[in-house]
Amino acid sequence: MKKPLTALSATIVLGIGAFSSVPTYTYAETSNSIQSKIIQNQTEKAKIDEQIARLEQTIAENQKVMEETSEKIAATQAKIDQLQTEKAAIQEQMAKREEQIKNRLRVMQAGGGPLGYLEVLLGATDFEDFISRASAISTLTKADQDLIAKQEEDKKAIEETEKAAQDELNKLNDMKEELAGMQSQIAEQKSQAESIKQQLATEGEQLLAQKLAAEQAAQQAALQAAVTASTNNSTNNTSSKTAVAKGNKPSSSSFVPTVSGGNAINTVISAGKQFLGNSSYEFGKADPVNGVFDCSGFVNWAFAQAGISVGRSTGVLVGQGTKVAPSDMRPGDLVFFNTYKTNGHVGIYLGNGQFIGSQTSYGVRIENMTSGYWANAFNGNVRRIIN
Repeated sequence: MKKPLTALSATIVLGIGAFSSVPTYTYAETSNSIQSKIIQNQTEKAKIDEQIARLEQTIAENQKVMEETSEKIAATQAKIDQLQTEKAAIQEQMAKREEQIKNRLRVMQAGGGPLGYLEVLLGATDFEDFISRASAISTLTKADQDLIAKQEEDKKAIEETEKAAQDELNKLNDMKEELAGMQSQIAEQKSQAESIKQQLATEGEQLLAQKLAAEQAAQQAALQAAVTASTNNSTNNTSSKTAVAKGNKPSSSSFVPTVSGGNAINTVISAGKQFLGNSSYEFGKADPVNGVFDCSGFVNWAFAQAGISVGRSTGVLVGQGTKVAPSDMRPGDLVFFNTYKTNGHVGIYLGNGQFIGSQTSYGVRIENMTSGYWANAFNGNVRRIIN
């Protein structure tokens, strides 16, 4: 049921961008340029520290849920054991009562069948005694029948209660197994994040050394030439970045498909995006007030903002809407991934190979599903909720 955690490092790499490997620089770079990289390095280290803190918090919260689930499992199992004991006692009482009834029948047959009761009646000393004996025989027979019926009723009630308890026990065991798989995945991601944090620390030390070397090299050149070169480079870089930023900036209708339901799709996506960078993941949660979701809880809440009711678990969501081919995906479609189990994770497709969802490592986040971890985890299952 669990999927081997083979590509978790890619999850963290996506989180820190290009800083997952240590670049090299030449003395031709100015100290200001290297200083900007040092600042960026420190920013990335701060992000990794925040990610590690969130992972630790998620691990602690999931551990608490697992302990509570274990307690419920123990209590439910004890209830089942008690019910089985009560059922066995009733079955034993029924067996004894049936044996008593059989003994009466044997005595009656030995006395000539129904004539045994007849002899009891005819043995009456007077009419009043006759009526008394007839009433006693009727009461005894009805009591036997009522007792057997009551025992059968009690036995059936216990069996029904026992079945309900067993169903609850199975559900709790499944939940515990699911939580254990998620704990393993999160712990592995924490390990990867700590490894990358160490890489960033090493990179920071190298950048400081390179900055010093660049400053020493700059002293060998004419001050005016260095200032002019630095000014030109700064101007060109700023213009280039501005042009790229303007060229890539999406219009307000980037994710609006040319189909009916476009407004609803925009509402779903916009609602989800408000939690980017200010949310966390917790299994079984859909708490927009505190920004805490699991993957299916986030999808359920986002669609609800457009007045659309969808399932609260991946098991339900995977069967809703219309199945479409990955090549026909469009913004607003649900995309599923095989993580700790088949269809263990769900998100909302944004277009351009990206999706938004509540990720175990970061909370609500936009991820690239065309490469790395999410490309490997994507199972091709796409469901269209909004036509």
